[in-house]
Amino acid sequence: MQKFLVTILAMILACLSLAGVSAQGAGEPNQQLYPLRKPTGNQWALSDRNGKIHARFTLPKYGTIQEFKDGLGLVRNTSIEKWGVIDHTGKLIVPYKYNYISSFSEGLASFQIGERSGVIDRTGKEVIPPKYERIVGFRFGRSAASVNKKWGLIDTKGNWIVQPTFDYVGYIPERQQYSNDPILIKQGPYYGYMDAKGTVLVPPKYVLAKEFSDGLAAVQEKDKQIGFINSKGEYIIAPIYYFTVPFRNGIAYASSWKADGKSLGGGLINKKGEWIIPPGEFTPFAGSSDVEEGIYRYYTNKEDGQSYAGAVTLTGEVILEPKYSAIGRFYNGIAMVRLHDGREGFINRKGEYLVSPRYFGTYQSPYGSLMDRNGLYAINWGLDGYLDYTGKLVIPPYR
Repeated sequence: MQKFLVTILAMILACLSLAGVSAQGAGEPNQQLYPLRKPTGNQWALSDRNGKIHARFTLPKYGTIQEFKDGLGLVRNTSIEKWGVIDHTGKLIVPYKYNYISSFSEGLASFQIGERSGVIDRTGKEVIPPKYERIVGFRFGRSAASVNKKWGLIDTKGNWIVQPTFDYVGYIPERQQYSNDPILIKQGPYYGYMDAKGTVLVPPKYVLAKEFSDGLAAVQEKDKQIGFINSKGEYIIAPIYYFTVPFRNGIAYASSWKADGKSLGGGLINKKGEWIIPPGEFTPFAGSSDVEEGIYRYYTNKEDGQSYAGAVTLTGEVILEPKYSAIGRFYNGIAMVRLHDGREGFINRKGEYLVSPRYFGTYQSPYGSLMDRNGLYAINWGLDGYLDYTGKLVIPPYR
């Protein structure tokens, strides 16, 4: 299972590993740089937004980079299935010896070596030795960690903040909005919540529970439907749904039932449980409750068996008909769209193409969001440079 997860992560987050490197006017350590690769051979480079090359790489025959962020790149040598780290000059500062390295958060990254997990800092120093079964990643100076199949919380030095007594601790860094958010726990078959010191706030009694988001958490008790509770375990939204997605920006997706037991389909609710978009009008919604710039992206299944992505405003106006394979997040009124043949382009909220679908592999992350919030997309996974959302080639290909 561990090898499978590592392989999937590597496939999702593509590009780079190193053998030889030459730096040319290396940028600042935290400067945003963009990986480029030549169409043939094993040569790569790091460019700034202006197209200036800061480092050139000679790569092994097979190599990937998970990301390049804040002056560090996570690299993987697929020939030996090991991971390392490069800096902004292309120097390999962490040798290829780990089975997996997470993204850096708060200056730290967890690693997996064999069956054990530890933590490195930005210099590659092992600040927490590999003595845990799993370390998830840090947020607010703490991380979920497990030993002997029991979970707790550790600090950045590896000391236990909460002793490992739980069957699971759902402390996912990117989902922790606030430092005082209740933390999901599991004991036996039931879920509950604790605070960051290990004090149980809501005793485990739910057969299904999600992390807190926007101050509410979706829970389900035995023989009941799904509702939303506050940090005291009080229902703020009654348990009347059979499927929900966590709140974000005050909006959540929910599906409910008719009186005769048939599905009403899905719609959007606010934090009072009021329908913003009634169920059944856009059925079925799926995915997340991400609402950016007042736009919600959704999927619907059609008779051909495929899923089609569309977009709707919070007033219920369909701005993009469900005919795409995928739609990226909107940024300044513009989003990436992908057709079912894989071609990608850019569209505005009026449904007008700014760039007709003709590119492949325009990516920042597996979620199709903008490269760095400055609006750059890779073309063909960096092989053909980077363009902005108007279609202008900002960083030329490396030739």
